[in-house]
Amino acid sequence: MILGSGALALAGTTSAGAPSELEEHEFEVPGERLARRCLLLTPPSAADRKRVLLLCHGLGETSSEGLGIRAFADRYGLLSCYQRLRSPPVARTMKDTPFLTDERLVSLNDALGKAPFRGFSVACPFTPNVFRQPSTAAALDRYAAWLVDSVVPAIAKRLGHAPAELVTAIDGVSLGGYVSLEVFLRRPRAFAAVGSTQGAFGIPLADAYVTRFERAFSDVGRRPLRVATSEWDGGRKASERLVRELGKKGIEARLSISPGPHDQRWLREVGTLDLLFDYDRVLGRLPAGAGGA
Repeated sequence: MILGSGALALAGTTSAGAPSELEEHEFEVPGERLARRCLLLTPPSAADRKRVLLLCHGLGETSSEGLGIRAFADRYGLLSCYQRLRSPPVARTMKDTPFLTDERLVSLNDALGKAPFRGFSVACPFTPNVFRQPSTAAALDRYAAWLVDSVVPAIAKRLGHAPAELVTAIDGVSLGGYVSLEVFLRRPRAFAAVGSTQGAFGIPLADAYVTRFERAFSDVGRRPLRVATSEWDGGRKASERLVRELGKKGIEARLSISPGPHDQRWLREVGTLDLLFDYDRVLGRLPAGAGGA
């Protein structure tokens, strides 16, 4: 399948230099002055390519679109974590720092033994620093429209499908974890699942999200919701509160907490690993056409 003139000829490489089975396709999507570029990573299987996870990166990579779209691949361990899941048993890569606990290793490898990691497409659009815009809300409105109305159709075209044929989810890290929730809450029909990893939001906003998720889910139906944080993450209390308050409203959200700080080492060792594993399971359970509308 030819995925367009922006496709790179080579598959990716992991942070350790080992080859990755994911093919890289870098392209531009006009229509928004705050963001234009996107990196699409696709697995070998045509069936798995239709499952797509959009990932919004953190604040540290907002200075450059080239840096931003490659943040997950080059800095957050996506390629290496993908290969670790594809070639179990999963082991620690950081011997002196137990971000990945013994208990988690056992449960993860047990789950992979019962049902192997299939893989899916990952789209990494540039995520602008919406806090530096004159109106954060207006910037988020425009960014959500760009992702749903321009980026997802561009991805679908490169995959040889209509947008409605995709199973599309959205998540992100830090700033991106805040942006992913905001995008979903603005355009919930477009996504089959949503999550936030070490999301950059406080307790007041977590409380506001409860009402907004109630409204969104009453409109489009329940969606799988994942909230991940770490023990030393400054936003941990807000993430925990969001899950707890949603539960009081009868809305289930999966909370994931592992040892570690709010940094890229945690992402490379366990944060991105858990993110990929969870969405592989979630997207695999959803029917074709869920999200992407």
